[in-house]
Amino acid sequence: MTVLSRWRRQHFPRMIAETTPLRGLGTWTACAYRESQPARMVRAPTAFSLLTEAQAAADDLVRTTFGHVCSLECGQWTRRLTTRL
Repeated sequence: MTVLSRWRRQHFPRMIAETTPLRGLGTWTACAYRESQPARMVRAPTAFSLLTEAQAAADDLVRTTFGHVCSLECGQWTRRLTTRL
C-alpha cells in the first residue's frame, strides 16, 4: 500500500493552490480555487508525474485565473489529507 497526501498552498487573499494524487496512476492533478467558492475550482488540463510539476501548475492556475501576484503573505506548500492507494 502506498500512502500519498494532498498538498495545499494558501495564496493571499484567500486563494488555494492544491495537488491531489490520482489513484493507481502515480500521477498528480493540480487545481486552484477561492476559499469562499471551492465549487468553482479550476483544474489543470493534464496530470503530472512529479509532485513539483503539479505544484508549479497549481500556482500558475492561481496566477492566471485570479490575476494573482505572490507576496510575503502567501504561504508555503503543506501536506494535507492522507490518501491510501
